[in-house]
Amino acid sequence: MNFGEKLKQLRQQRDWSQPELSDAIGIEQSYLSKLENAKSVPSAEMLERILETFELSIEEFLEGVDDSEIRNHLATLPQINGHLQKLEQSAYRRKRRWLITSAIFCVLGLTSLIPALFGSGHLLTTYEYISDEIVPLGENGESFESLDAFLEQEFVEAREEIFSRDLETALRSQTIDLAYDALKARYASLSVPAQFSEYQYRGQSFIERVTEGQDLTNLQASNQELGGTRTFELFDTRTLMEEEMRSMNMISGTLFLTLGIFGFILERLLARKN
Repeated sequence: MNFGEKLKQLRQQRDWSQPELSDAIGIEQSYLSKLENAKSVPSAEMLERILETFELSIEEFLEGVDDSEIRNHLATLPQINGHLQKLEQSAYRRKRRWLITSAIFCVLGLTSLIPALFGSGHLLTTYEYISDEIVPLGENGESFESLDAFLEQEFVEAREEIFSRDLETALRSQTIDLAYDALKARYASLSVPAQFSEYQYRGQSFIERVTEGQDLTNLQASNQELGGTRTFELFDTRTLMEEEMRSMNMISGTLFLTLGIFGFILERLLARKN
């Protein structure tokens, strides 16, 4: 479709006659006829008046118009030239994103393939550690072996107060149990297990200070501003042949590298087509 055909199509879609459209634009009907029959090319001012009459942007007006028509016959018009520059900038950005993505795939592929091709085939051991609870620090910064040990320390004063009362043994025991259960409920958020694995052996058990994350949030929620610790214990050891990892790296590396190379080839083909 050329410019004239597009203009005629728009006129017919609005059910306008040539005299009606020429009056709306403010031109002679004979000039409009020349435009529609591709015997004349509009000036920049005339194109602007046509766009205003149809209330269209330059992008909307050019929909369906042949690219060769736009570049060979209309490119000298400022509105058309600006439109073409926008298209070129957009195409450049798409091409740049495409090339960057392809390059990333190639890097990921090589990063996986190089260790896979030149690995030593040694055994890799992972150590699984687990911690059952967070243990708050005491008022003087002392640490406890377990959360129960901390609770026992916290409960000393309350228990002495209950025993100091003149109560029957059964009633005294029941009161202590209720008070201790209430204390445990206060620190229930600290009975949250944590687990991780790594390649470095850190012994059968080790203590680690809580400094961040949800564990620190739970401590603060329990009003334990002095902090706390976790005791991690080794509960599982897994040995993995590097050959298995090499196989996985070969598969993922080949996939990423293929995608990256395919991206470069496809971009080149599209560039030639355009």
